[in-house]
Amino acid sequence: MKYNGRASERGVRQMAQPKVAMIGDGNVGTALSKGLTRAGYEVQAVGKVPEKVREIARWGDIVVLAVPFNERANALKEMGDAVAGKPLV
Repeated sequence: MKYNGRASERGVRQMAQPKVAMIGDGNVGTALSKGLTRAGYEVQAVGKVPEKVREIARWGDIVVLAVPFNERANALKEMGDAVAGKPLV
């Protein structure tokens, strides 16, 4: 069967897109957020606001870490247990 873009007409249930928590709102985080939003994902991004990092990480189904290499340990510490059991990219 060929895909014709009309899955709902064939009775196939469409799955909801996961919510994406973007940790980092610099050039990379902004570009990823824009692309994911255009693709239909719900995205929330946060920059250097420690109390918001954990909140946004808890909100997302998937967490994307888009921070400078030397800031990754701080970002992970700020997220704490909010990423437990979630895919972390």
